[in-house]
Amino acid sequence: MTGFNLLQTALDELYVKGNTEAAGKLFPENYIAHAGSKTYNGRKFIRQYITGLRKSVSGIKVLKTEMLSENGNLITWKRTLSGIHRAVFRGIPASGKKIRWEEMLVSRLEDSLIAEEWLSSDLAFQLMLKNRH
Repeated sequence: MTGFNLLQTALDELYVKGNTEAAGKLFPENYIAHAGSKTYNGRKFIRQYITGLRKSVSGIKVLKTEMLSENGNLITWKRTLSGIHRAVFRGIPASGKKIRWEEMLVSRLEDSLIAEEWLSSDLAFQLMLKNRH
């Protein structure tokens, strides 16, 4: 499986299917995620995040994935997702509306696993916008 295929498989298994057990096959135990000024660690974080996201945003679909560059074990890529905001997410009240958000990632692969990622997402911004209208 190529690096980009691994990333797409993780996206499908976790976000779309909600298969949090797949984290054990796709990420090492010492996985690291960087989002803004925060750092998160481990498969447990992945499982908790996906569970919370899918409770709040139902019917998640991957609209587009695009690999921007690959340099050794680093892949820079973009993904566009959609779903319905059905419950509170990180303090943002449910809007009941369809949302679409984009995420930019740099993923570092190691031993055919996703070892570390740097993520920028406009999910919170899109959720807040839907609550205003």
